[in-house]
Amino acid sequence: MTALYLAGHDSANTITRWVSYLHLDPGDHWIDRPVAAALALPPRSLRAIGLGTFVFAAIFLTEGIGLLLRRHWAEYLAVIATASFLPLELYELIHRVRATRVVIVAANLAIVVYLIVRLRSEHGHHRA
Repeated sequence: MTALYLAGHDSANTITRWVSYLHLDPGDHWIDRPVAAALALPPRSLRAIGLGTFVFAAIFLTEGIGLLLRRHWAEYLAVIATASFLPLELYELIHRVRATRVVIVAANLAIVVYLIVRLRSEHGHHRA
């Protein structure tokens, strides 16, 4: 939603106000690099990021409510949502191999495999 807000407003002025309000050091590379990246994005890209964020939020909200209500379909949605990040993570890993990315991809892959194995074992248990 922040990306949508920035797409419709003066991004540089808005981000500068946020950095100041939060008492962040604008010279710190942890602040400077993301701010520079955000300012380099055209409004169209900010809108696309905002829309994508909204879609994922809706999916995760649906998944969370479904899991809370113990709906079987929500378990499948959890597998799909978790697995949906793997292509992007693999792409990033191929382009810039780093130990942290290897760990992240391995962890997410292990989580997806665990969820699938658990779903299959529970599904087989209900049939018996």
